[in-house]
Order: sequence, then structure tokens, then C-alpha cells
Amino acid sequence: MIGRNKELSLLRNGLIEGGSLRCAFINGDEGMGKTTLLENLCHDLIAEGSHLIISANGQECRSVEQLMTHFIRNLLSSEKLQLGDSLNRFARNITGKLKSSIDSEDNENASPSIRFINEIAAILADSNSPNLRATPVLIIEDLESLHQEQLEWLSGEFNHALRKSPPFKNCRFLFSSTKPPSHFNNFWSNFGFENPLDLKLRALSVSQIKDLIEFHKHEGICAEDLTQISKGNPAKALNYLQNGFTMNNNKQDMEVTIEDTEFDLSKLPEKELEFLLYASYPAKINRHNLEHFCSPKLAAFTYNWLKRTPAVCRQLPFGDLELNQSIKQQMRAFHLEQEPNTAEEMTTLASVLDAFYEVFPDTENHWVPVNLLAFNSFSKSLCKKIFDEFEYEQLSYFLSNHDQVFEKKGKIYSFNDDIKQLISRYMELSGIEFKEGLSESIQSAWESDQVAFQQRKTKIESEKSSLNNEISEIQSQISHFQGLKKNIEDGVNNPKQNKARRVVTFNMSFALVVFGLIIVGASLFSDMLGVYHAACGLAVTIFGFFWPNVEIRNINPDGAVSTPNLAIETQQRSLEHRINGLLSRANSIALSLENLGKEEAELDQGTAEPYLAAS
Repeated sequence: MIGRNKELSLLRNGLIEGGSLRCAFINGDEGMGKTTLLENLCHDLIAEGSHLIISANGQECRSVEQLMTHFIRNLLSSEKLQLGDSLNRFARNITGKLKSSIDSEDNENASPSIRFINEIAAILADSNSPNLRATPVLIIEDLESLHQEQLEWLSGEFNHALRKSPPFKNCRFLFSSTKPPSHFNNFWSNFGFENPLDLKLRALSVSQIKDLIEFHKHEGICAEDLTQISKGNPAKALNYLQNGFTMNNNKQDMEVTIEDTEFDLSKLPEKELEFLLYASYPAKINRHNLEHFCSPKLAAFTYNWLKRTPAVCRQLPFGDLELNQSIKQQMRAFHLEQEPNTAEEMTTLASVLDAFYEVFPDTENHWVPVNLLAFNSFSKSLCKKIFDEFEYEQLSYFLSNHDQVFEKKGKIYSFNDDIKQLISRYMELSGIEFKEGLSESIQSAWESDQVAFQQRKTKIESEKSSLNNEISEIQSQISHFQGLKKNIEDGVNNPKQNKARRVVTFNMSFALVVFGLIIVGASLFSDMLGVYHAACGLAVTIFGFFWPNVEIRNINPDGAVSTPNLAIETQQRSLEHRINGLLSRANSIALSLENLGKEEAELDQGTAEPYLAAS
């Protein structure tokens, strides 16, 4: 590796078991060789050390789930540790294990990151080389491409899981970015890195550019001119060298002829031509769609070689690559001439893949539309029953970012016809199938939901009938109270209808009663008073019991006695309060009836069509 031997040696010596390097931050402009440096370092560690490599590329990770997936997929261990088979089995079974950790009653161990670290720790403990102590190395390229949520997860939950695991006490960290280390001060602080090693990759010198020219066996190139025009950037210099440039030493200039001259493929070895052949079919190249044209291992080699050879392709967002159009035409023409049938099949496959990747660019979530095609229609609640929690999070993210491919009726989703046809064609040509047991799970959910829906509909009908009866009673009470209120208001608003009348009432006069009783008693005990006096006393007594009392009062037309204004206002407020209470209850019942109606409509919609798509 030209121009980076010093940095490679520093990292390699610092990452050995007795090395003091805890965290290094490799930074520099794009094309300065950060990825190449890390690849060479990993090669040396795997071949000579006792290291466990956990890596991810920030450009290809747009969520925490994708970051975790990269960690799982890119696990590598040194040959001395003899962990290859164990790590492969772990990568195949990790989804189920993460699900079991989520379902665990122990909340602390339910975190997928903790489960991931614990599983790796268990693998290290069961190593076939117990005398060797593994040194974990976490590598994240293009750190600036990670979102804030991912950075918080790394410095929070994932960091805590690492610190709690004894095998990861000696974990080392490597990051790369085009940004300076000061850009990530909050991340360093949260993660607990006091002084990350700032390893800035500088531009190549003239002598190093000369070594680059000699290594790639180019003649007639002036190193000074190439250094000046490329500014010492190795990727740019290599691009100029491999695409054929005319150097003009007098003008100190370089004329690019890449678009006018076809790339000379004759200088490439057979293996690299094979890489270009596979890469000539997809419009946007990544290691995932290359696997449709060759084996996963060969796809990884092809993708990595293309990334290190910018002369033949250009880099697109999210880590995708685009092959030089001239090379693509040459390789396709050559393939069509040599193997016409295979070339036609790969061309057809490429056209379908290009269309599929155009609609669904997120390669990590391609399993979602494939498995959703098994549904005739579905809802989020149905998916939550069928998929585990880890899968459901990815599915929810997919639904929120692909509204345009669905026809939505209420809470029910279904693919539109064009997307169904595209996904079916993709599955047909790529050989991808539904998740094992998915159709049976969908059918089982349909059958159980039919019973539950019918029971719920019966209960809804009963609730609606009860609420309707209650509304009828409320309406009757409101009418009664409104009538009382109207009578009171009419009496207050029409005072002329009230007439002043004499009102005669009879009350007892205590004095007359006592006086009459005295006369009666005296007539009984005195000879001076006779029967006449006794009769008069009795009459006075009786009259005392029914003494008339005459009052002048205002009488309402209905014969009732007028009520004072304060009492009238109190009655009105009381009636108004009761009417408002009844109206509030009626509104609440009406809202409940509306919600029950919506739920009933959703149940009818859910039972109208089967969940499982026709095969």
C-alpha cells in the first residue's frame, strides 16, 4: 500500500494484544485511502493476530437496525481463534435469538444489543483455542453518514453493553470520516473517549506518486504533473492513470480523454474481467444485487474491487456504484457473443432488478415487500401478530417510507397492481421465496380473526342498542326540563299577566281561643253565668280556631302564587345545569356510537376479503 505504510504500522502495532491504542479516528478528504488502509489492516489482523473484527459502513446504514445487521454480516475472526464456523452459525440464527431476548421477562437482557454482545461473548468462551485471548475491534467507516439516533445508540445502549461484557473489556475502536474529529466531540464525550488518536491522511508526495505510477506500470507519466493535477489524492491519481491521460509538461496540464476513449480492457487480468462482467448488468451496483448474478462471496470480492478501482466506476449515494458506460457496453457485447442465452437471461434479470431497486432502494428491507406479497390485504396489527418484534420494526419503517406503492382503505393496506407484478417478477427471476411458514401463519390468523370479529360484532350491536335506548331517555328528560324552563321564563317575561288578588287564609287566634275557653269554664263554675254565656264562649273558641287572614298577592295565570326573583333565577340555573349535563352525556354517547360504527365498518372490511393472497 503506497504512502500509508507508516499509518498501517502504527495501527497494527497499537492493536496487538499488548498495544496501547484504544481508539483511532482516521480522517481525510474523499479518496485519500481511508477504506484501503482499513482493508489492509483487517487483512493483517486476520492473518497474523488474534482479533475479532466487527465492522459497518455508515453510508450503507440508515437506521440502528441496519447498523446491527452490518455488525452481524461483517463478523470476521483471526484464523488462530478458529471461530469461523461458530460465527457463521451465529449470523444465520441471530434473528431468532434476538426475538427470544425481546420476549424475555428480564427487561435488562431484552435489548438486542445486549443479546448480540452476550452471544459473541459465549462464542469466544467456547473457542477451540482457549489459550488465545481475542481482541475485539469495532470498525465504523464514514462516521459522518450516521444519523444522530444511530450515534446516540452507539454511545449509549451499545456502549453500555460492551462495557458490561468481560470479553469486550479490551475492545478497540476505529472510525473513519471526511470530517475532522472536532465534529464528533459530543459523540466522543458520550462514548467515553478522552483522546482518540487523530490519524489524518495527508496528500501523497511526488515520490509516493512516482511509486504509484511504477506500481501500476504506467510509462511516460510525469510524477510532478500528476501530483499537481490530482493534488496528491491517490484515488484521483489512480483514476487519471487507469483511464488514459495525455500529459503536457510545458503547460503543466492534463487533458482528460475518458469520455472520448474507450477503457482498455486488455490490460486487466481474467479475474478482474470477471468482476466487470457481473458489474455490467445492474444499473446501480451493490453487493446485494451482485449476488443475483454470482455467489455471495464473489459478489463481495467484485464490490470491494470496484470500490478500490474508481477508474471503472463512480460512487453514488448510500454506497452504490455505477459502472463506466463504455465498459458496460463492451462487457455486455462480449458476453452476448460468447454466451448468448446466459447473456439474455442476465439482461432480463437486470431490467427487473433495476426496476425493483428503483422502487425499493433499501437493500436491507427487501424481504419486506417480498413477504408482504403473500398477503391479499393486511394491517399493521395483523403484521404484528405474524412477524416478530425485530421484523415488525423494519416493516413499520418500510410502510412509513413507501406510501406510494400501497392502496390504503382505512387501516387496510394492499399493493397496487403494478407493484404486485414487479415483486412477482423479481421473485420469479431471483428465486427468492416467502418466509418459511408465512402462508400457514396468515391463514391461521385469518381463521382466528373471523371468530374474534364475529364475537366483537355481536358485542358492538348490544352496546349500540343500549346506548340508543339511553339517548332516547335523555331526549325525553331534556324535553321535560326545557318545558319547565319555558314556563318559568314566560312568567318572568310577561309580568302583566299577573293579577293582584285578595287571598284569604285561616289561622288560629290563640287569644280568642283562650278567651272563649275562659268564658266556658266560668259558666260552668259560676251561678252568675248561665247557658247563654257558655254558648257564647264556645262560639268564640271555635271562631278562634278559624280566624280569617286577608292578603293582597300577585297570582299567575295558572293559579299559582308568584315566586320571588331570586328563587326563579335559582330554578333556572338548576334546570340549565341539568340540561347541560344531559346534553354532555348525549354527546359522549353519540361519539361512542360513532367509534363503534367505525370499528364495525373496519371489522366488515377485515372479513370482506381473505388475508392470504391467491396462489
